[in-house]
Amino acid sequence: MIHIQIPNSLLMQHKILANDSSKLKKDLSSLSERQNNKPFLGIINYLISNLEKIVSCSFEDLKKIQMEYLTLVYDLKDLLLINKKLKNDFLILLSNISNAFLKAYDNFTKRSNVSWNSYIFLKKLNQVVCPYCNANFIHTVQSNQFLSGASSRGMADLDHFLPKSIFPIFAITLSNLVPSCIYCNQRFKSTYYTSFTRNFSPYDKNLINKFKFKFIYSKDDFKSAFEKLGEVEGAGFSKEERYYLELASKNDLFDFEKIEKFNKDEEDLNKIYELLLEIKEFNSENEAMYKCILKISQSLHIYIMKLRQLMSLGKLEAIELNEKLISELSIEYGKILTERKKYELQKKKNSIQRKCITAVKNTIEKNFNKVQKTYNFNKIFILDEIKTIKKVNFVDIALGKSEDYKIGIHANCESDTEKYMIYNNVALFQLESVYNEYRGYVNKKIEQSYVLNALYKSQLKKQFPNLFDEYSIDNLSSLILIDEENQKNEILGKLIYDLVLSNVKAQSST
Repeated sequence: MIHIQIPNSLLMQHKILANDSSKLKKDLSSLSERQNNKPFLGIINYLISNLEKIVSCSFEDLKKIQMEYLTLVYDLKDLLLINKKLKNDFLILLSNISNAFLKAYDNFTKRSNVSWNSYIFLKKLNQVVCPYCNANFIHTVQSNQFLSGASSRGMADLDHFLPKSIFPIFAITLSNLVPSCIYCNQRFKSTYYTSFTRNFSPYDKNLINKFKFKFIYSKDDFKSAFEKLGEVEGAGFSKEERYYLELASKNDLFDFEKIEKFNKDEEDLNKIYELLLEIKEFNSENEAMYKCILKISQSLHIYIMKLRQLMSLGKLEAIELNEKLISELSIEYGKILTERKKYELQKKKNSIQRKCITAVKNTIEKNFNKVQKTYNFNKIFILDEIKTIKKVNFVDIALGKSEDYKIGIHANCESDTEKYMIYNNVALFQLESVYNEYRGYVNKKIEQSYVLNALYKSQLKKQFPNLFDEYSIDNLSSLILIDEENQKNEILGKLIYDLVLSNVKAQSST
């Protein structure tokens, strides 16, 4: 993930959507004129008086504005609790406010607005790689030569960091619109609720140097961000945000999928657990098999407890905790699979045992499919994906000829809150899985780096003293690979800068 910044000139230009002649300003003014309730007027008038700031604020100011807005809504809590009609009226007001901002966003994305629209914004921003994954190009392209029925434009997705379904007032806030690739926006992030306390935005300056890459040569040393997510605590919601989300969910401003009840599957899991205990006693003479069964039964017991905890959560608790719990469930599932493989390698086994172990796998897999569907969160069984490395050939890896390694991401910070945000982002956008698909590309960069070793450079200087002076040779790394300044404009720029360039520097010092 990389940091990007919106130039002030674009923020100033975006204010056109909030001037006195704008449709949004007129719609909000109309709501204000029709509103008779004074407490509600305070919210509408806040939006009107701060409209330019809301539309074109910096990312840092966006955090402040959100908190101010949440506080205004929270201050109505006692009033709305004692008056049901007033609460219904307020929900209608929120819906009308939502419609006004969402219409403004729709207009912003239309090509007919030739003076300023989303295409012009992306063209001027000139962000050429997705800041979420740094692995896909998002060039903004327009051609005058295109076939009939085809489109003349290609552009990045605009992801709403604060989802417009939950916070429609930020639907056209420029610092809330993140240019991204289709994978990050539509496939991975989808309807997931990102927020300032749970995730980093590419516009957040605090993320700089927080994500660090490293080579991992043994599966035993690899712990994915998804696993690490279960080891740290997030900041959670403030009371103001919690109240707003509860209020908004009842008004269908956003739609959570229903949390399914797995009563039948719980019974199945308990039956399997009991059966495993019986088999454990039956196989007590076989120490290796006994240990496998014992570990499976223990992990399954933990799995059942975690699953019950997950099922008991309400909507907001699920938002706050499901990443941690699903991560923990995934770890236990991985342990079960690992022990199952060991168990199957045992020579002495009977049909009852095979049936039991198969039932364990199938039942847990079915539950995970339901968990994944419920939370729209992709499961990551990293233990299954890691190749067993019996003997590491460090020479071939160093020369870029072997892919017997993993690319991991770790949080370069001390705060648990920031670690949670980092691992949440890495798991959400499946960054480690994405980057490990690029190991072939990384290998090529490693091979290129060896052009710059000390021996080769010295030979170049001896044979071509006029062509390769000392300055140009010392800067070959930035010419062939990448420099710190331009890493955000290159595919995998940060990864290459962190991993491969350090290899070049190490060679240069020898």
